[in-house]
Amino acid sequence: MTEESPDTGPVEPPGNAGSKTILQNFASLAAASIFTRVFTFFGGVYARRILGPLGIGDVNWASALVSYFQLLANPGLDYVARRDVARDPSQTGRMLGRMLSLQIPLAIAGFVFSVVSAKLLAGSHSAELVAYVSAFSLILVPTDVGWILQAHERMRLVSLLTILGQIGFVVLLFLLVRDSSHGYLYVALNYPIRLVTTFILLRSAHHHGLVQWSDVRLGMDGVVNLIKEALPFGLSQGSILLYYNIDSIILSASFGNETVGQYSTAYSLMLMPAQMICNTLFQAYFPGLSRAIDDPEAASVLNLNYLKLLSWSCIPIATVCLIGGHGLVQMLYGVEFKVAAQIFPLLALDIALVAVNCGLAMPLLAWGRQKTQLKVTSVAALVNLLLNLILIPKIGIWAAVWTTLFAEIMVMVMIFRIRRNFIPISVGTVLLPCLVVCSIGGLLGFLLPRFIAGPWWIAPLASGLVIAPFVWRATRRDLRTMIGKS
Repeated sequence: MTEESPDTGPVEPPGNAGSKTILQNFASLAAASIFTRVFTFFGGVYARRILGPLGIGDVNWASALVSYFQLLANPGLDYVARRDVARDPSQTGRMLGRMLSLQIPLAIAGFVFSVVSAKLLAGSHSAELVAYVSAFSLILVPTDVGWILQAHERMRLVSLLTILGQIGFVVLLFLLVRDSSHGYLYVALNYPIRLVTTFILLRSAHHHGLVQWSDVRLGMDGVVNLIKEALPFGLSQGSILLYYNIDSIILSASFGNETVGQYSTAYSLMLMPAQMICNTLFQAYFPGLSRAIDDPEAASVLNLNYLKLLSWSCIPIATVCLIGGHGLVQMLYGVEFKVAAQIFPLLALDIALVAVNCGLAMPLLAWGRQKTQLKVTSVAALVNLLLNLILIPKIGIWAAVWTTLFAEIMVMVMIFRIRRNFIPISVGTVLLPCLVVCSIGGLLGFLLPRFIAGPWWIAPLASGLVIAPFVWRATRRDLRTMIGKS
């Protein structure tokens, strides 16, 4: 979008048709995401203080293990379903039938493989039990039907249920998880909530005429094409998981799950803002980007605005965390997580890298270029895997941090080269102003403690106050659109 004042009544440029719907959907999703992230944040603090580094390490090791088999249960099928239904809403019922026909047997197979792998690889009885409970999440994969409402841009109910579900999860967490042996309960609490959410979403979709039960038929009709379309999505997700989660697997094998607990605590705190912003924005922009594939100018405008919101949201957060991350982790999780406090400031740079990569790479999924993204992530994942196998046993947890950052930088370099020739956008007009502002704010936060003695939060607060007005100036028009004022 342009930066013209809404008072001048500018003519909407190509690609702005439907931008109000996109941004208001984003506002709905963002409100839910922020709300649930707040609850998740405090729930995570409580869980880590109760379970400790070893208990939370068991949970994250199991999660990393099961995540690979989740790709078997859902190899990118939801992306294809959401994209195709966004283009042709009349296909909703048929697509739901195909999805169930594929996902039910795949989910059962993934569950079996997860249980066998946990039996073979778990380093302790507690880790094995947590892995078994985590594996049950694969059985519930076919019940994840939020893609139906997202494809129809009916995201408010999804947002509301997300909020209510997270409230229920945190309440159960405080009531039931009481000591360090309750890691399996921490994993299982979300399952009944997912089932209730699915029931409500399906009733709503039928009530509003989005899906007719007579159209939902189990069978193999059309599933071969669905698999062909989805496979590059799934392989790309697998590559992403490989260079995100392989760190925990190798750390567990080399140093035990307590080290995994330290690393995953810092990593999860880093992922919280990155996932919240990137996933929410992508869900809001995905239908519009999908429809714009035949209009390169409109696609370019939407993509540039998507990248702008990502950059001005995530790069400032990364800057503030770089300055004050050590104190933040110590305050939240206590002295047991001192190693996590040491690695978090550097790891927080990944927030900025993830935002830029999402802004350039994720639109490729909406435009049917999943094979291109697969090539990029596969190369980065392979290099990251080799570096982790070589460096983690020798250097330890810091190797996991550096290889994570290196993998994102590799993706950035490759995707920049690709996007120069496919629906190019003026990346510098968005990134350069943001980087300049954040560099100034970060420099102030770095130098301030050398001249003024005070608590740890003074420096990141000063850095944030310098950056905040520029963030508002860059995004104010979009924020006004979200609340219906433009």
